[in-house]
Amino acid sequence: MGGIVGFAEGSTDTREIENCVNEGAVTVTVNTIGHSSYHRCAAGGIIGMPYSSFSLSGNINRADVVIRNIHPTAPYAYAGGIVGQETGSSASSSFSTNLNYGTVRCTGGVSGYCGVGGLFGSISSATSISSNCNYGSVEGTVAGAVAGVNACTFGATVCNKITVNGDNYAAASNKNTWACPSSTGTITLTVAVHSDDEDGSLRKPGDPGNKVVAHRGGSAESGYPDNSRAGLRYAMGLKCYASECDIYWTSDNDVIIAHADEYDQINGLYPWKNTVAQIRAAGNLRNGETIPTLSEFIDIVMKDGSCTKLMLDIKMITYPSTSPTYPIKAAQRALEIIKAKGAQNFCEFICTSYESVMSQIASSMKSAGIPCGWMEGDISASSFKSRGYTDWANLCTRTHFKLGVSGTPDKGTGYRTITEFKNAGLKLSVFLLDKQEGSGNAVYTEENVMLYLNEYSYLRCVCSNYPSWLKKKIANL
Repeated sequence: MGGIVGFAEGSTDTREIENCVNEGAVTVTVNTIGHSSYHRCAAGGIIGMPYSSFSLSGNINRADVVIRNIHPTAPYAYAGGIVGQETGSSASSSFSTNLNYGTVRCTGGVSGYCGVGGLFGSISSATSISSNCNYGSVEGTVAGAVAGVNACTFGATVCNKITVNGDNYAAASNKNTWACPSSTGTITLTVAVHSDDEDGSLRKPGDPGNKVVAHRGGSAESGYPDNSRAGLRYAMGLKCYASECDIYWTSDNDVIIAHADEYDQINGLYPWKNTVAQIRAAGNLRNGETIPTLSEFIDIVMKDGSCTKLMLDIKMITYPSTSPTYPIKAAQRALEIIKAKGAQNFCEFICTSYESVMSQIASSMKSAGIPCGWMEGDISASSFKSRGYTDWANLCTRTHFKLGVSGTPDKGTGYRTITEFKNAGLKLSVFLLDKQEGSGNAVYTEENVMLYLNEYSYLRCVCSNYPSWLKKKIANL
């Protein structure tokens, strides 16, 4: 069984699966009790069992792959993040640039042959294997960060830069370092995240000298439309730490920058049901600009001399019904675009408070090495930390915190304190600190704004609709 293909029998011509993405769990329950004849079962995030000549490249598995064998001794069972059991025999068989982010787990099966691997449950004869990566945990009686059962004799590099139970391997091609057999017990392998910029080759923004984030480009202050190119350039001109913008996934697998209305529509259209071209055809911003894409924003913010990052707000979909599917797609596609442009140092994320989204994107953010703040302020700092999704909380001054001078109209209505996040060893950013009334998410009286600015040295960043005003106040601290 596979997320894309179950069993594929090759021939003299190479069978190819390229650039496929599986997001659904692959779960197999096998019951051979009472049967005298049994052989093997295999489950893979992309393909269960390729046969003979095969080529897999550029595929991504983001879901868990699980085999549960009810019979304790049969059959042979193999689970892999990409391939369950590789049985190819042709010299042309190849596997390259495939990624697994899901947990791979197998229980039961013949002792010693319950093969579980981040990429392959069992690998026997493929001859060209390169640039594949596993970022998921692996659990089984014969488990490997790359492969469980290894019968290959080739010397190709299988997986770059992995850490297995604390031991680092620059190139995991040696059978003894990445196939970890055990006839008893369960081996759990932790594969450490490695930065895409370990050699420092990716471009970086300059030092802005402040922690100010311009909310929607500072549109309330500048007069430019929010989420506009002009607004982004305004924030860059102020040398803000970041410009906050909202992202949505479109039906043509792109990501647009916009702030949807109360019905989650942009120009009267649901973004996930329409293409960028269709949304743009329905109307421009009030300054005549078309709705921008994430790619366009990245091109602007990465210009020479830029000190400003993009703070990408993953917006939740709540109309016509609550759906985590499209925010998850927006985040995952945004990561792909960012990596393709080498913009990892120019982008950060903040995620909706919905745990159904954060829990699904956390591992991908960590794997990419891109910070992601979680806007969950309804749980304590200790509970936040125990979730393990991120060490950065991005909370609302007005609704998450209880800070504020008694009798002021903008006193916080929440339950959180800054001290509890300090004590938990978490990073904390806040939104919004404004110079005047207008946003229901902002504190704006002098005394309440200063309660937060007195903690400026601790805060990771501070977001405002009035970034120029806030920068001046910070300069006078």
